[in-house]
Amino acid sequence: MTKVILVDNGITFDSILLRERPFGGAEVAFVSLVEHLAKIKMEVVVYNNCKNKGLINGVNWKKLDDFSLEKEQCDVFIVNRGDKYLSYKKDCKNRIFWIHNPANYLLKFRYLFKLFFGDFKITKIFCDCISLI
Repeated sequence: MTKVILVDNGITFDSILLRERPFGGAEVAFVSLVEHLAKIKMEVVVYNNCKNKGLINGVNWKKLDDFSLEKEQCDVFIVNRGDKYLSYKKDCKNRIFWIHNPANYLLKFRYLFKLFFGDFKITKIFCDCISLI
């Protein structure tokens, strides 16, 4: 089974909160993606500022404070929006930096430095999603 880990250090959200109140498009897209990956039999673990922890709709939601990525192995590592975790899991073959803004958003030193001087190879750009190996 393919294991996917996603990390988001933004606002508080999870599958339950998303159904209780309105959220932005990035949060809706994130929850839709992780729940769909779980439906197609992938093991999905999310580290974020969730209110509700545990297995929800097939997705294992964990608090970002409990982030123990060095211990967890995965096949795919996805960093959502922020640059804080771009330097993690360099040994993972499938690393993705998912941005929700236009790609010129990356033209900031904090992104460029980590993307181009952190042993990343940009393999494709599609719908503002950059896949890094």
